[in-house]
Amino acid sequence: MKILYFIIAILLITGCSVVTPPTRAARVESAKIVGSGVTQTDFEIGADAILWTPGDVHLTAHIQKGLSETDQISYDLSIAYIPDYELPTLYTTANFDYKITSQNLKDILAFHFGLGAGYTKYGIIVSPHIGFSLGYENQYAVPFLNGFMSFNMPFQTKKIYNSDYEEDYESGEWDFSDHEREYYEFKNTFSFELSAGLKFPKLHFGLGVGFQYLISPEAESDGAGVNASIRILGDF
Repeated sequence: MKILYFIIAILLITGCSVVTPPTRAARVESAKIVGSGVTQTDFEIGADAILWTPGDVHLTAHIQKGLSETDQISYDLSIAYIPDYELPTLYTTANFDYKITSQNLKDILAFHFGLGAGYTKYGIIVSPHIGFSLGYENQYAVPFLNGFMSFNMPFQTKKIYNSDYEEDYESGEWDFSDHEREYYEFKNTFSFELSAGLKFPKLHFGLGVGFQYLISPEAESDGAGVNASIRILGDF
């Protein structure tokens, strides 16, 4: 997934709150509809980073089905792993997306509406999204620009303890009799993202980079990050 996953929740901290990551990838995608009755499967692999962190690596499978020449549905299944950090974890997500355009805007502009769910060992995340895809279809190199907004809502959250103190806590070297163990919690978060890149239809792959900004009024936290991905297989 080309989006800032669980690493964002760990690092964008204010007080005892963290922003909640979105569930949907910032896809390598143009405005094109796959076609009526057509089913297509693609895969993406990429990485995310925020500020000076190690970031994450992720893999996403996309299944798209054309309902007509102007709309389609798609299902995404993604898994991200955050290595080399104090709280390494997996972030698994599933998303549904409805994409629609018109005959006049076909292959130029399309709009998205959908819903996703994500799971980590620290809680469940539900994330509705809206967005657009802009592109210029041709057989050689298709430029695209995507914009999305989502609202990321955490459920059944667990406390994320500050690992700076956990080693001392477990070893008994730190006296917690006068101090509470420091922890963080997910909070409702808005996510805004722009991504751009090129697809190469004859070579069956595409490249994309993106920028994402997250803000949680409830947690009084915000942050930004970048991502990059490669999309392979399928008939672009």
